[in-house]
Amino acid sequence: MKLNRRLNGFSLVELMVAMVVAAIVMSMAIGIYISIKKEYKKINKIQEENSTQLVVKQALYNTIKNGGFNLRFGYLSHHFVDKTGDYLDVFGKYGAITIGQLPVPSSSLPESLQSGACRYEQEKCFQPGTDYLMLQRDDGDATLSGAPEANILKVSEEVKQALQITQDNYLLICNEAECDLAKVFSTENEGEVALTAPLTGNFKAGDYIGKYSLDIYYVADSGKTDENNEPIYSLYVYIKQGSDEGTSYELVSGISDFTIEYVSRKFLKNGQRVTWEKVKEAYVDIDSKNIAALKFSFKIKDRNFEQIVLLDKV
Repeated sequence: MKLNRRLNGFSLVELMVAMVVAAIVMSMAIGIYISIKKEYKKINKIQEENSTQLVVKQALYNTIKNGGFNLRFGYLSHHFVDKTGDYLDVFGKYGAITIGQLPVPSSSLPESLQSGACRYEQEKCFQPGTDYLMLQRDDGDATLSGAPEANILKVSEEVKQALQITQDNYLLICNEAECDLAKVFSTENEGEVALTAPLTGNFKAGDYIGKYSLDIYYVADSGKTDENNEPIYSLYVYIKQGSDEGTSYELVSGISDFTIEYVSRKFLKNGQRVTWEKVKEAYVDIDSKNIAALKFSFKIKDRNFEQIVLLDKV
């Protein structure tokens, strides 16, 4: 009789026990799935942040590496003259590499780099309490084909094409003593570039010519917000290569609290602990301060990252 009951089905008690066991197993499976999913999201988030910080570090390193002018006689040995008529006050005043506290002390730059509270919109306005990295550089390494005549440069068509010279571009023309910053008026005539004004220096065939660029790296409001409605900051680069206002480009999203420290060579001694100095001035000229290394610090979400660049190694 008992055997027949078992063959005919489960008892109510057995069925309830089976349901409870199944529920426990299911809840355990769900709990394991949720834990794995949370761990995956955490690992994925860390991997994304690690990838992002590597992109930022590589961008900063490449920027430092490519900063400055391709001069044969050294940056500090030249006299710099602005012949653009645009009064670009950073040229000649600041060195090839400059760091400082925002805002950038220049009337030649957009308001987003001069004021922490933009008048018209917050997007691209810099994050207060952060620093900037400014570089003056040139693209290309070419020479004049002949001595300038009045405001006419003698430049081969190959050089014009290689430097991609167009109207309103800034050009850097240098000899062993002087560098003139000039603005292009026209490139129509073959083998010539007409400038908006004659040069000051005594230039000749074989003297250096390059395409000038002003690059500023800084952190600014991207105009987007996170899940807590807090502003999302991004790393931007502002580029000015001519008489236009210049353009700011968003490089990496989610970057904040960008600060720079430095150490001078005179404080470096064998075995001595390095003491980093924070940027306290509106600008610090890397060349005149004889700085040996820079340390960049920034945040991605709540994680802090650092990068040290030895200036002798770039």
